[in-house]
Amino acid sequence: MKKPIRLSIVLALLCVVAAPIASFAQSDSARLWTVITVDVHSNMIPEFEGLQKELNVAYKKAGMKERRISRVVRGNSSQYLIATPHDSYAELDEGNAFMTKAMGEAGAAQWIARVTKCTKSRSVETVRELPDISIPIDPSRKPKLMLIITTENLPGMAPAYSTWLTEKWHPAMKAAGANGVFFYHSAWGGSQREWVQIVPLDSWAALDTRNPVHRHLGEEAYRELRKGVGAMTHSPTRRIAMTRPDLSILP
Repeated sequence: MKKPIRLSIVLALLCVVAAPIASFAQSDSARLWTVITVDVHSNMIPEFEGLQKELNVAYKKAGMKERRISRVVRGNSSQYLIATPHDSYAELDEGNAFMTKAMGEAGAAQWIARVTKCTKSRSVETVRELPDISIPIDPSRKPKLMLIITTENLPGMAPAYSTWLTEKWHPAMKAAGANGVFFYHSAWGGSQREWVQIVPLDSWAALDTRNPVHRHLGEEAYRELRKGVGAMTHSPTRRIAMTRPDLSILP
């Protein structure tokens, strides 16, 4: 079975609760996200997408401000990522109350029954942003795709890898003028040995060039920067998801 993408929106997930990692997790500016990874029966994709649009209409009337949906296009192409932000864990105490508010008890139950028929599998994870090692995106950009890079650190190597990200990779991204690179880690529901980096892409053509750090440093300096990373991690998995504003609620 293929490993599901977590945002997995991407989804940075950690192995050991070391001091630098804990400082990321406790950052006051770090938002929580509930990420639902859904595998849809391929012959029911149109119905699934129609149900998401139907739910969004109700959610908007009930006051929901943000709900982002993407579909994997390189990887499991029947997989969707549904991400909803939260300011605190206390919001999760509401459970399905917001859906009931939006659709009524009977309407919510009917919608759940219909979407369940479309669904092959479903996993739920709460992730936290890592703003200290992320790079903001220019708000004028409207990316169509997301490169999702999932890396698993080797046992005991989380402190060394987090130090590399903080002291070497993040400064290199800033120096290269990177525009939009986001890291996440799992708070609940996911592996504690995975890191997820999400890079928004304006088009497929963006993949025709090397990443900004590689272009900025050149081949020799880039290899030197990456030296030793292979001893801390397994080979990363790279997948691409298409943003779906037509299925989303955007602020």
